[in-house]
Amino acid sequence: MKYFNLWREHIKETKDTNRIVKVIIINDDNKILVLQRSREVKKYSEYWDLPGGHIKEKERTTVAGERETKEETNLDIALSETDKFDIYKRLTYYKTNDFQGKIKLDKNEHTSYKWATLKEIEDLKFAPGTKERVRRALTNENK
Repeated sequence: MKYFNLWREHIKETKDTNRIVKVIIINDDNKILVLQRSREVKKYSEYWDLPGGHIKEKERTTVAGERETKEETNLDIALSETDKFDIYKRLTYYKTNDFQGKIKLDKNEHTSYKWATLKEIEDLKFAPGTKERVRRALTNENK
């Protein structure tokens, strides 16, 4: 029994924290990648969102942003602290135009995606505070 418990502890996944990372990905046409949340998702069902999610215990925010972007979009990104765009309450935002790969969504979380202009983003439904950060990212405004 002792070894079984040690093994269970060894293979246990790291727990999510209540902190969240979001990544603003901008393409060469100055459009931002936005994802439409699945209706199966409890919070903000069918809203538009940025790639991102919960930061795991002992995980750096940059690594969490890279991991969540890969899981949700299949894109590879490399974030550094200089890419940090904003911190709001428990959310940390990064901004990058350096990405590689072909988008393939995790259909459990998102049903569609688009590269959206600032004008298009104004007409989409987002969680509170997201449009403001996207607007500032596209217009290169600082906090």
